[in-house]
Amino acid sequence: MITNSGFSIEKTTIKHQPLIVNDEPNLTNPVSQVATEAQCRSDAFYYWCEETRLPHEPIFHRKLWEYAYILQCLSEAGMMSPGRRGLGFGVGKEPLVAVMAARGCSVVATDLDSEEATKQGWAGTGQYAATLEALNDRARHLPPRTLRIQGELPRCRYEQDRS
Repeated sequence: MITNSGFSIEKTTIKHQPLIVNDEPNLTNPVSQVATEAQCRSDAFYYWCEETRLPHEPIFHRKLWEYAYILQCLSEAGMMSPGRRGLGFGVGKEPLVAVMAARGCSVVATDLDSEEATKQGWAGTGQYAATLEALNDRARHLPPRTLRIQGELPRCRYEQDRS
């Protein structure tokens, strides 16, 4: 257990990867890397696109790769299982929350409040999650009502410094 400034953090055993690798980047053994076409044609990429109900072939888009990369890294680190917890700010309708919840993770997800989302133009983009149900439509194996909340969906309100 690590204790620092009154916080305690339990160490999680994660397989350590070298900081610099000479191999072609891939999703099977992810390290800090850029997206490549080869990764977007890999079985791991197709798997995560299926799990998130997102298109893949022949669409090569950075955002799809980012979802696959994040989910693959979390999976490789053992973080996609019951009892694991996550926190997402401004998640909108991104598929990560639903996929994590489908695997038993407990995730707190937030988005802007509806007034601010409308004012900033997010409400009309199809990316804004106005309700809990909007977060619940992306995971392939998500049992009904897996995502739940007590009270109101947490909202973020950003105050701009006008000085």
